[in-house]
Amino acid sequence: MSGLPEDIATQVRQIAEQLHDVLVKQMAVADPAPEAQLLWQAAKLVNTAAGGLDSATGSPADQRFSRWWDVANIGSDIAGTAMQIAGQGLAVEHAAAEAELFGSMDAGFTTTMGTAIVQLYPKAEESQTLTVNVDADPLHPLTVTADKGTAPTPRPYTAASLLRVDHAMRRLGQALGDVVDHQDDDL
Repeated sequence: MSGLPEDIATQVRQIAEQLHDVLVKQMAVADPAPEAQLLWQAAKLVNTAAGGLDSATGSPADQRFSRWWDVANIGSDIAGTAMQIAGQGLAVEHAAAEAELFGSMDAGFTTTMGTAIVQLYPKAEESQTLTVNVDADPLHPLTVTADKGTAPTPRPYTAASLLRVDHAMRRLGQALGDVVDHQDDDL
């Protein structure tokens, strides 16, 4: 079900297992290095993509969807860890400048930061809707409003959290660009 010939999928899974074996001691410590975590996640992604971590039940279509959903989630985890590593030792302003520089090299749509709506579900209360506005400024200032109760004050960015927000918003911009690209071929 991986789309690869079985002998190739088996070899790919073996390589992922070898990477796992190399990293097991690095991951067995209380606070593994982010680089070790990223490579561990990469081994899991490769193994999953090659059909090694299928745990889904249901129809073949459900199993296929589940596998590739897992691959996408692992890929997102890898991106978050990569932004954490990239932000190490940087001041927030330097991280913003780097993100702006590298972001300008992205192909496709230029992303202008917009609004995201987050639903919170407190355990003992009714849900509260928070609207988070992310400014297009390179430092991405946030404003948060609530439909009821008090809106939380955003924590100050770290370089890593700023890079994660910037990266996620750029990926969202690319995905939305794929959906709304309506260039008229007749022009």
